[in-house]
Amino acid sequence: MMQRVKQVTAEDTALLEQITELERLCIPNPWSFEMFQLEAGRTGGIVLAALDENGDVSGFLTAQRVADTADINNVAVHPDKRRHSIGSALLAAFLELTQDCTQIFLEVRASNEAAIGLYKKHGFLAVGMRKRYYTNPVEDGILMQYGGTTC
Repeated sequence: MMQRVKQVTAEDTALLEQITELERLCIPNPWSFEMFQLEAGRTGGIVLAALDENGDVSGFLTAQRVADTADINNVAVHPDKRRHSIGSALLAAFLELTQDCTQIFLEVRASNEAAIGLYKKHGFLAVGMRKRYYTNPVEDGILMQYGGTTC
């Protein structure tokens, strides 16, 4: 399955609408269209979309960058398109975009073994636990850092 990763801008409204729909499908507490648009337009905001051969969004990644630190907020792949390296393509594009960052972090649900495996494959290591970090349902979050260097 061929994927192209594109950095989405605040003006890419059609892509942002698709991302919003995918978020509603995949995430218990979804962002609104306006939140995605703000993130795409904000200094340091990163919204990446994985596009299939038809130009439709099959996955996305959002992150924020401040100076030499980046935090991944969200990675989601359409349920029908999982296990096709879309998450890997998004992470690879993100790591390329942030290669000059000295610290990159993310949180992941403790039960999300597929995501934890994906992040480990790309060089993230568990560096902490955030008790009751997630809601709907309440669950611990594992704090992961790229390269595993200490803060």
